[in-house]
Amino acid sequence: MIKKIFLLLILLSTVVSGETFEEFRIQVVEDTSVVQHKFIPEYHYIFNYTLPSDYKGLSINVDGNFQDTSIKNVKLAPGQILIVEYVTSSIVNNNEIIFNVETHDSDELMVSVELDEDARLKYASGEGEITTSVYPTPYSLSSNGRNIIVKWIRKNYDSEEFSGLILLEDKKDFSWIYPLLILFLIVMIVFISILKKKEVKEDKKSSSEKTDAKEDKDILKHLKGDEKQVFQILVDKEGQAEQGTIRVIGNFSKATLSRILSELEEREIIYKEKKGKKNIVHLK
Repeated sequence: MIKKIFLLLILLSTVVSGETFEEFRIQVVEDTSVVQHKFIPEYHYIFNYTLPSDYKGLSINVDGNFQDTSIKNVKLAPGQILIVEYVTSSIVNNNEIIFNVETHDSDELMVSVELDEDARLKYASGEGEITTSVYPTPYSLSSNGRNIIVKWIRKNYDSEEFSGLILLEDKKDFSWIYPLLILFLIVMIVFISILKKKEVKEDKKSSSEKTDAKEDKDILKHLKGDEKQVFQILVDKEGQAEQGTIRVIGNFSKATLSRILSELEEREIIYKEKKGKKNIVHLK
């Protein structure tokens, strides 16, 4: 808070005292940067600005009035406020922020870089502390609650340019996790669905087998010896068998088996099907 008040006092005193004030604000958004260059001259000044080759969205404003961006030399009276703003992708390079700005005989130079919301300084030890991630050593490291802000201040800056370097931590890319999680969930849902269907099918089969077994026992109670034997042969043969097969297994004579089958057929326990010369006996 004290530093913010101090910076505000510097700006106010610059305008009042007539010193030349210059400020660069660089806002980093992912791989692009929004650069705002403010210049307030002490005396009449012809401002000649240079731009990076990939600049976009250029705007030039003098005392709140937008200027023709095709004019590269802007005439300024003492105390007039010039603001040049543009967007560039030349400042961010992977995990490094490298900038080089052209200065104009400033009595007071202020440069600030607002990092992307997800950016973290490499080797950072804490807010406000000196870190080897920033060159040259900054005047301050602060935060607005979401972004780290690096600031430099130079008095009576007579150099023609100011350069800075900020090293960032590698961004961990977890974008591949979400498709993998979705795929895993789909596989699990399909697997659980198959298990459920299998359980239901087995339950139905078990229930059906129990019902069939119960019905078989009920029928057997009302059958006589030879009839029980024929019925059991058909059950063992999964509900159907050739008449000749039943006769061989049960050691029946043709006449005896024919009589037994006729009685069972009359009681609707079995039915016969003719296939060529063979009779197929089915349980109902």
